[in-house]
Amino acid sequence: MGNVTASSANAHSGGRSSTAVVVASLLATGFGSTLGFVYGLQSRVVQEDLSITKAQVGLIASVYFGSTGLGSLAGGRLADRLGTRRAVVIDMLAVSVAATVAALSGSYAAILLTSIVGGLGYALTNAATNLAVAAVVPLRHRAVALTVKTAGVPFQVAVGSVLVPFLADHFGWRPVIAGVAVLAAGTAVVAATVLPDVHGALVAGSGRRLPPAIFLLPVGCFFLLVASQPLFSWGVRYLDEAMDLRASTAGSLASLAAFGGVAGMIAVARVSDVIGRERRAPLVLVLTVVTGAGGLLLAIGSRGNLAVGLCGLVIATTAQLAAIGLLHTLVVDMAPNAVGRASGVTMTGYYLGALVAPAQFGWLSDRSGSYAWPWLVCTLSASCAATVFGLLWYVRATDRSLVGAPA
Repeated sequence: MGNVTASSANAHSGGRSSTAVVVASLLATGFGSTLGFVYGLQSRVVQEDLSITKAQVGLIASVYFGSTGLGSLAGGRLADRLGTRRAVVIDMLAVSVAATVAALSGSYAAILLTSIVGGLGYALTNAATNLAVAAVVPLRHRAVALTVKTAGVPFQVAVGSVLVPFLADHFGWRPVIAGVAVLAAGTAVVAATVLPDVHGALVAGSGRRLPPAIFLLPVGCFFLLVASQPLFSWGVRYLDEAMDLRASTAGSLASLAAFGGVAGMIAVARVSDVIGRERRAPLVLVLTVVTGAGGLLLAIGSRGNLAVGLCGLVIATTAQLAAIGLLHTLVVDMAPNAVGRASGVTMTGYYLGALVAPAQFGWLSDRSGSYAWPWLVCTLSASCAATVFGLLWYVRATDRSLVGAPA
């Protein structure tokens, strides 16, 4: 098939339903990221079984997301060359094999090694699903479509927050990881059947260059992920220990927060489509500030105030997810002729932030004996992210030559 770009929306969908493509991309985004979250959702069981610290549990997620960050530049280019269908299938098979090895081995070393493999593979899915959705969904629905695709991550966290602690308590963590292998293999079949064979633009030229302003996105994403990734890796453990709740109850509450966040992010995306792409950057700025405010409430609630802590978790989760959904849309808006490359550049900063966050949060919690200090650091990082996104808004508003070609 010939090369296509995001600006040729719907022209190369291969007769496939855009809804089916978005749903398949949602599944790939969700199950492709599972190895980055699933150990945190059952952290107490993993910690006790392997006799490791919270920092070491956090390191699992850090290694996974760090690998995704380091692989994102190459992953974006590979997704352009391999095509959306092949790139996603390769990642899903890599996740399935990695989860199988981790479950059979049952060792901390194997978990870290397979997390590297899964993280590298996920770099392909991030770029490929952005490219697939951008190629089959018209501009007027782009923010909603890309946000729904991105919602695969919080959706699997929401479901996992309920199921994983329960299953780990009753059967252990290894059967849970084996289940991940099965889900990833099934998603590979769906992707091979549904996704179009869309390739990114591979030719050189002015339309292929990335606008300079886009290099602010990975910086802002780095700080936003440092501020917010612990919401998903440590949210259940926070409610479990700081609020003295049972693991199953903590998981259910975290799941409700995640489901609420999914609904919120889709609603915000719809608003973004209505008000226009020129207002996406300021909307991301506002959502980042709200994420930081939620982190502050989490810090205040860490002394056992469930109402304040849960309110902070819901606010921060909803704002963060809405911001992330719009960030994927900003990437396509700013570089419609180089979606794979632009996604790779942006996701490098994004996942390097996710590399730092889980281990840092666990280490601070170990050293301070409290969740207050880690959440305060998250709030500070959100402030840094808001500053960068404010600069991006200013640049896009004052120098339109940096925005990129129209989509």
